Amino acid sequence: MKKIFWLVLPFVFLFSNCKKDENILFEMEYFYDFTITAGLNPFSGTHIFEVTDIPSLSDALFNQNGITAEELSAINPGTAVLRGVFANPENGYIQEVSVKIFSKEDPTIEREVFYRDQISLNASGDLGLIGTLVDAKSYLEKDDFGIRIELRLRDISPETIEMRLDFNFFAK
Repeated sequence: MKKIFWLVLPFVFLFSNCKKDENILFEMEYFYDFTITAGLNPFSGTHIFEVTDIPSLSDALFNQNGITAEELSAINPGTAVLRGVFANPENGYIQEVSVKIFSKEDPTIEREVFYRDQISLNASGDLGLIGTLVDAKSYLEKDDFGIRIELRLRDISPETIEMRLDFNFFAK
């Protein structure tokens, strides 16, 4: 009986704090499609895919949820997935992914909102990214914002593939 107690005890402590964040008021969901062309060279530096005019739809989301931007304490990165639009791509040639947000007024000021380091050599299909702790409220309360997807490659991209970045933010 003691052995079972000592086996179960760590799991009780491990899962006792697993609960949904009660402070999340609503999610702000977006996507961006881009094309990775065949033959991108890993030695030519970081490959950047950028869009500068994603509508934030913040006014509609705030009205729908009955709050104003001033009532929000923060808007933090939630989840992000990099996936193929028409097929499940082989992603082993990608070493690192970084997604940065910026405002249209000053694109030089950017904040990393999602990333993935050390992608495995046999990665394929959906590639989940990790959200950072950045407060993106100043970017998302405006009418539109931009994102920059930065890829560091470990090998030459084998084919041209249509990719989609699905991402969301949690308004608190």
